[in-house]
Amino acid sequence: MSNTGKKVSMAVIDVLKSIMDDKAKKLQATIADGRRAKSEEPLICEQITALQRFVVNSRYDRNEMQEAESDLADYEQQAAGIRAKINRAGNAERDIVWVDKFNVSYAQIKQRIKNQPRINILKEQLAAIESDIAKIEHGIDICELNMAPGVYSDEVAQQAQEDMKKYQREYASVVERWRRVANEIRELER
Repeated sequence: MSNTGKKVSMAVIDVLKSIMDDKAKKLQATIADGRRAKSEEPLICEQITALQRFVVNSRYDRNEMQEAESDLADYEQQAAGIRAKINRAGNAERDIVWVDKFNVSYAQIKQRIKNQPRINILKEQLAAIESDIAKIEHGIDICELNMAPGVYSDEVAQQAQEDMKKYQREYASVVERWRRVANEIRELER
């Protein structure tokens, strides 16, 4: 998929967040239902087992057997419903992971948007610092030319050597400032 350069507004992200929050509530309710169903399942299975024994033992009493078989069918239907709740809860537990991942991304996006004005200012500072670095490098190049043996007088070479030391100190200071600003931008863009 190509990047068209369009940016999604924070309002759209906020709408997605509210949708995800609603989905999370539903998933959490499904998970809670599944936990309750897990505790109910052994009880219903005991009832089914007891009724199955009762049906076998009541095979000579047709009325008792029919009533027990009817109850058994009801309990088996309840057991199927309980099992379905447990299965839905398992699916919800897998889906809630995506909600958590969305929430992490949402927080990061919010932070980036909050940091963007500061990042823009720092990028302007970085461009200005890079311009300063280029000027200093140009000054260093000129000093190197002026210090070339036999090209200029000893006084010019001596002055170029002093200027070179000044430029080198200034260069180290400006490069350090560039590193600090670049690191701050990197931190804010995380």
